[in-house]
Amino acid sequence: MKSYLFVGEANSKNLGDSVICNLTLQLARKELQDQADYLLFDISCARYTLVGRLLSKLKQICNIDLFSSYQFVYTYLRAFFVVNKSTTIVFVGGEIFLDYFINAIFALLSLSDRKGLNVRFHSCGVGKMSEKSNLRFLQYLKSVKLECFTLRDGIKYYQSVIPNVRQIPDIAICANEFYLSSPKSKKIGWGVINVESYNFNYPDNPISLEEYLLMSEFAIREILALGYDVEIFTNGSPIDYVVAESLHDRFNQLLTLAARPKNDRDLVSLISKYNIVIASRLHALILSYSYEIPFVGIVWDAKVEEFANQVGYSNRVYRMNSLPNINWSSALEEIRENRILKNDLLISQVHEQIKTLQ
Repeated sequence: MKSYLFVGEANSKNLGDSVICNLTLQLARKELQDQADYLLFDISCARYTLVGRLLSKLKQICNIDLFSSYQFVYTYLRAFFVVNKSTTIVFVGGEIFLDYFINAIFALLSLSDRKGLNVRFHSCGVGKMSEKSNLRFLQYLKSVKLECFTLRDGIKYYQSVIPNVRQIPDIAICANEFYLSSPKSKKIGWGVINVESYNFNYPDNPISLEEYLLMSEFAIREILALGYDVEIFTNGSPIDYVVAESLHDRFNQLLTLAARPKNDRDLVSLISKYNIVIASRLHALILSYSYEIPFVGIVWDAKVEEFANQVGYSNRVYRMNSLPNINWSSALEEIRENRILKNDLLISQVHEQIKTLQ
C-alpha cells in the first residue's frame, strides 16, 4: 500500500509548526481520497529521548557536540521501521533548513537513498545554515529521487543550484478550511516574541529585553489612547510567554493577557478571534491572513517581510527597532480602509502541490 511519511516539527512549542503538520495531513486526505497510509514523523524525535537531552546539555556545558551523530543515527533507525518501498518522504514545511535540523534531514535522505524512496520538500523555510551544511545538503539532494522542491522563502539561494525550484506559500494560509474559528471580538491581538530571536538575526544591531519591553509598552499605550482594546498573546513558546507576562505587568490591568495556547487548535482559536493582529511570529501573521484578519508584522526575521510581499501587504511590516517611530493612528486607519483580500492563486498553489503527491 502507498504510504506518505510527513516530516515536520510536530511537537514544537512554537505552534505554527504543528499547524503545518496537521494541515498537511488533513489536506492530503481531502485531495487524494485514496487508501494510502499517512504517517506523521517528528523531525526532532531524537531530542525527546533521555539520551538526546543529556547529549544536548553536554554540548551546552562542554561544547562537545555528540548530539549531531546521535540525532542522525536515532532518526535514521526510527524512520527505518516505518517506511516501506512504497513510501514517499515529504518534508511538510516550516523553517527546517537550519543547522538545528540538518542531521535529521541527512538521516532521512540517507534512508531514502538506500531504499530508493521518492522525496519531496513542500514550502520549506530557509534559515541560517553553515556553508558546510549547505554543500552537504546539495550533495544529498543529488543522490535521492527528488520529486518536488518548493520553498516558502529564501528561494534566491537555491534557484541557481536546484532545477525547477519554485516558491509556494506556507500551507497555513489554508487554515480556515479545516480549523473552526472563534467568535469575533473587537480586540487587537499584540503578539510577543523573545527578543533574542531578533538579536540572532541582527547581531550588529541588538535590542535588550528592557528596550523591547519599553518600545512595546510605548506602542500599546498609543494604541490604547486611540480607543482600541488590546490583548497580549503568544504562539505558544514558553520563552515568549515569559516576555508576554513581563509586558502585561506594566499595564496594571489596562489590557488582558491571553492564556498560552497548548496546541494547534488553541492557537488558531486564539488568533481567529481578533479584529487586528500585530505580531512578529510568522504564523500569527499567516493565520491572520487565512482568516482575512488585517495584520501588522513586526520584523525579527526576513521571512516576515517576504511573506508580506508575497501576499501583497508589504506596507504593513516594520522592523522591530523602528517600533517607536510607527504612527499607529495612520497605520490603523489604513487597515480600517483596506481590509485583507486573499489571493486565490496562492491558495490554489498549495492545493495543487498536495494533489501532485498522487
